[in-house]
Amino acid sequence: MHTTAIAESGYRNLPLSMLDESGTNPRRTFEPTKLVELAHSLTMHGLIQPITVRPKGDRFEVVAGARRFRAAQIAELADVPTRILELSDEETLEVQIIENSQRQDVHPYEEAAGYQRLLDLPGYDVAALASKCGKSQSHIYARLSLLQLIPDVADAFQQERITASHANLIARLTPEQQAEAFKACFRKDWQDKEGHLLPDW
Repeated sequence: MHTTAIAESGYRNLPLSMLDESGTNPRRTFEPTKLVELAHSLTMHGLIQPITVRPKGDRFEVVAGARRFRAAQIAELADVPTRILELSDEETLEVQIIENSQRQDVHPYEEAAGYQRLLDLPGYDVAALASKCGKSQSHIYARLSLLQLIPDVADAFQQERITASHANLIARLTPEQQAEAFKACFRKDWQDKEGHLLPDW
């Protein structure tokens, strides 16, 4: 992938009102408390790391930095520093997935969905993806296996009602077995109103 910064103004402060969040960013989960904490920091110190954007008509699409973008909105900043790149749709997706894979707070299921979106494009395989993301192939395969989860289990995992260990084990089962295994993750004692999660097997 080759990215080319726009001539004359690769880095520029842009009005926050001219930026739009990307619809292709695999990351969809943002912890509200941490966003508020970041917004407070931005109010005090400003945004130090630029948000990566690309031109989209007469506006700009956020390629990397969605969390900073959301926090800047909460902080009601008038403008933010940006890095402007000319990127194709494919290059944009690649940048987003690689950036997300290098962050510690991205949910494993969202990471997996991002990997799969790149693998669906021509010219990508697990070996190339592992090299670009700086991850092992076994890590990529382990994440991709999470996409085998049935919807109810996938939702519970993304809501952190079950752990990654539970999810990885359940993903190895058939859809019918997954439903039963999911129920077995919880135990409800006579005094409990709701079942509580058992340790992973």
